[in-house]
Amino acid sequence: MSVQTQIDRISGAVADAKSAISAKGVTVPENANVESLAGLIGQIEGGGIDTSDATATASDMAEGVTAYVKGEKVTGNVPVRSGASWETLTAVWDDSNSRLRLSGKIAAKRIYESSSTVNMYCDGEKLGDATAADVAEGKTFTSYAGLKVTGTAKASVPTLQAKTVTPSAAEQTVTPDSGYDGLSSVTVEGDANLVPGNIKSGVSIFGVVGSFEGSGGSGGSSDNNCEAYHITSASAVLSFKGTGTVKVWGYGSKKSNYTTTVYAFVGDGYYAGSSYGTPSKTSATFSIASDGTLSGLPSGLSAIDLLVTVGV
Repeated sequence: MSVQTQIDRISGAVADAKSAISAKGVTVPENANVESLAGLIGQIEGGGIDTSDATATASDMAEGVTAYVKGEKVTGNVPVRSGASWETLTAVWDDSNSRLRLSGKIAAKRIYESSSTVNMYCDGEKLGDATAADVAEGKTFTSYAGLKVTGTAKASVPTLQAKTVTPSAAEQTVTPDSGYDGLSSVTVEGDANLVPGNIKSGVSIFGVVGSFEGSGGSGGSSDNNCEAYHITSASAVLSFKGTGTVKVWGYGSKKSNYTTTVYAFVGDGYYAGSSYGTPSKTSATFSIASDGTLSGLPSGLSAIDLLVTVGV
């Protein structure tokens, strides 16, 4: 018998086997070979289970495990883990419920035994780089340093400075001196003389508009080298624009019992009248007091008619 004749007989036997199996209501795979056909026939004759509708593949079963699918023996190839397995995930903050969510995909299909351990982690650097020394003492945080670590940073107490400022014509910026962290308070000095009556009419100083136009006389001009005020009251308020030696000229009088003493002012002093002899000059230093009045006059004057000058 030739080889071709034998091949033809085998092919005919396979075709007959497929027909017989199909007649039993069993689906025969298109690529069924003699071995798989024999298995199907064995199942039919022995009352076995029809596996023609099974869908399992080797990648669905544990490594080394076998099963029959569509009349063929299939050996699983999915790795089985019996110890520890690690998966790297990404940390994502979920605003909707204020929770840290670990998100990622399993790298490869595998089967875990009941006694195995699955470990999933995220890169600690993604949680931040704060350390205990960076966080206030007693407060907890989570970062690369660990989970819910307690801060150790001591609260620092700033060194503050209190300052007093005297207003001036120029704008001032108040800052702490070297060695201080800041200012605890800034006190701006006041002056009781900052009232409208002490300020020339039409002039505003720190928001106070002046009303003074001269008491008992008229003031000098800032364009002149000499300024003068004519006063008839010791309480008159003087407001010189310039500075210099204050001199007083004119007359004044003082009553004591039945005696009236007349004073003649000559700039830097005065003469007092006498009942006999020649009056002598008394030197005096005149100045403008903090309230704007003239100081240095003899006490007790009841009447005056004076010219007060600066720059003469």
